[in-house]
Amino acid sequence: MFSIIYLFLTTQLWVMPTLAAGACQCDPPTLVQKGWEIDYYPYPVLVNADNNTFYENGFTQYGPAFAHQSGYTDSLNYPHWTSDTGKHDLFGVSITTYNFSVVLSGYFLAPEAGTYTAQMVADDAAAVQFGEGSNCSQELSTSVLKCGIAQEMRSGYQNGGWGVKTQTLKFVKDKYYPVRIIWWQHSAGLEFFFNMTTPSGNKILGFENSIVQLTALGSSCPGATCIPVSSS
Repeated sequence: MFSIIYLFLTTQLWVMPTLAAGACQCDPPTLVQKGWEIDYYPYPVLVNADNNTFYENGFTQYGPAFAHQSGYTDSLNYPHWTSDTGKHDLFGVSITTYNFSVVLSGYFLAPEAGTYTAQMVADDAAAVQFGEGSNCSQELSTSVLKCGIAQEMRSGYQNGGWGVKTQTLKFVKDKYYPVRIIWWQHSAGLEFFFNMTTPSGNKILGFENSIVQLTALGSSCPGATCIPVSSS
């Protein structure tokens, strides 16, 4: 499902392919709802998966998703605490928070053009991945899962430790960007937050107006292929 070759750059920008529109018709995507799609996966105790394979699709290796929800628009701030082995609320679903992995996905609708400042804390570790942005359903049908990652940031373990990670990300106004967050926890203490500040200084915390789910993607270009994209 995930066929990605990672190119390590000093700017932490992953130069990956996107879909060529070519002569294909550009159809606007259809909005289904606002908010994140969230899948909850099992994760073994005291296993360190802070590596490329896990963030590609390796989070499925420990079993299928055991819970799902859609339309989550609340804050992604989960304050630090030491979990027991019981069940607790995580983004609106009661799960065993001692050890798990969780995947949030959707499309980010950029409210402004320019350079955003993203901040993330993850304990044990997490990755936030963005695909190329577009307003054409034929291009968005590739998503972050098919044609690759255009921008990524990571936090936790081998990516600067458990403090606040800050990174700049670039977006074009009113384009949809496929986005995925993968967070895993292998025991006891856990913490997570992710937010972005727009070029004009507005904070994006709950993503209630920025993350959407789309449908009717790619119907006019079933044979379209991927081409390299710019790193700018």
